[in-house]
Amino acid sequence: EAPLTAVANLMLVLLAILLVVAAHHEPWRDEADVWLFARDAEPSAWLSFLKHSGTPGLWHLLVAPLARAGLPYASIHFLNVAIVSIGVAIFLRFAPLPIVWKLLIPFGVLPLHEYGVVARSYGLSFTLVMAICAALAARRPRPLLTGLLIALLANTNAHSLVLATGLGLYWLLETWRARRPGAPLVSRAMAFGMALAMAGGLFAIWILLPPDDPQLIEREFRVDRVLLSLLRDAFFPSFSRLPGGLLGAVSLVWLVLLLRPRREVFAFLLWSAAALITFFLSVYSGFLRHAGFLWLATTAAVWLEESDASRRVPRRAVLLLLFAFSALSHLKSGVNRSGLDYDAPFSSAFEAAAFLRSLDLDSALVAAHPATTGEAVLPYLPIDALYYPGLESFGSHLPWNGTYVRGLVTKAPEAFLHTRARFPEPQPIVFITSDPIDDPAALGLVLRHRTAPPPEDFKQEEQYSIYTAGEVPAAGPAAP
Repeated sequence: EAPLTAVANLMLVLLAILLVVAAHHEPWRDEADVWLFARDAEPSAWLSFLKHSGTPGLWHLLVAPLARAGLPYASIHFLNVAIVSIGVAIFLRFAPLPIVWKLLIPFGVLPLHEYGVVARSYGLSFTLVMAICAALAARRPRPLLTGLLIALLANTNAHSLVLATGLGLYWLLETWRARRPGAPLVSRAMAFGMALAMAGGLFAIWILLPPDDPQLIEREFRVDRVLLSLLRDAFFPSFSRLPGGLLGAVSLVWLVLLLRPRREVFAFLLWSAAALITFFLSVYSGFLRHAGFLWLATTAAVWLEESDASRRVPRRAVLLLLFAFSALSHLKSGVNRSGLDYDAPFSSAFEAAAFLRSLDLDSALVAAHPATTGEAVLPYLPIDALYYPGLESFGSHLPWNGTYVRGLVTKAPEAFLHTRARFPEPQPIVFITSDPIDDPAALGLVLRHRTAPPPEDFKQEEQYSIYTAGEVPAAGPAAP
């Protein structure tokens, strides 16, 4: 265990960086979706929404008190920073790893930006994995705490359910291995803890079962490109796809082979890697934040392997050197992404909202297409809902179902014409879109503002064009 003073000093540095970058971060649409849902959804709508969005909803549950209490939108980011900081503190304090890992991993691209700054459920996954590893490696078993943590991890997102299952498998195998001759298979406390973990997993599976009217999108991709991107992002994110992907593939295979003597750790990592790769190839290929779960699995595997000095695998130095090299790549990418997010907008939603607030939105119908366009802007606006032409309804958060997918097919000009047909003149309309219209005058539209594009590394689809039809007056002075 690392000295508390060293942990505290490193945590202060990390926390300062996270807070500064988070204060400059401009949320993307999936961050906005959780906030709007937590703010506006009736309790009866939770089950259907979570089933369609493919998440058990623990993150939504944590955000709900902030959103419903009327706290500022930025509070979601400070909640996320607090959660990830706890995970980093657990890692620094309890991970039985060399000092190089202690210094490099907290400043990698995942804790420092993708999980630490961008407010999604993945930061919660990171912290729960760190806490589970600490509980599993503790000198005194804490089965009820371990079971609770695994149950919570399973209810964070679909990727975490994979890791929770693997960690539960490790826990079971390690318990059987350490059992004294003649002792029961598991103690009563262990049975309760494992039952709690299984109950959490079964609940998550029930939530994640395919719903009615699921969102089905035709996907065309090359398996080799997906695998190379996945393995590059998981292990060498600062490299280009081909060399980074090949190095990542070699690293993963080598690590699995190195861990074969530790059968419990080997089973955990083999299950996690195989299940995650299968998920990426069959359900959703994902991005850096999703590939990060492979990184989380390998980090947990090395932590668990190192936790018992008497059973460490042969060629341990090779294993640690390999991951120090990977951690350096994560560090470079983390510094680059955090610096870019500090200097430039992650999304143009804030700029779009600033212009929209200069208009009297109460005097006009405010419509957005695609629906995700408006969703990213809405938390900044003095109105609670927008009209979504693709859904033919008013709303704030989105239903992630087949209706939503079918609505994406509609192009912006057609979406505006549908809106005008439903709300005929003289109703003024403010029309927000990320799909610029070539000849707005032919539709009776006037381009009022177009935001600057975000940097290429970030969300290009969140560049907004704002049009008006009819007279939309300027907003009056703000109330005292």
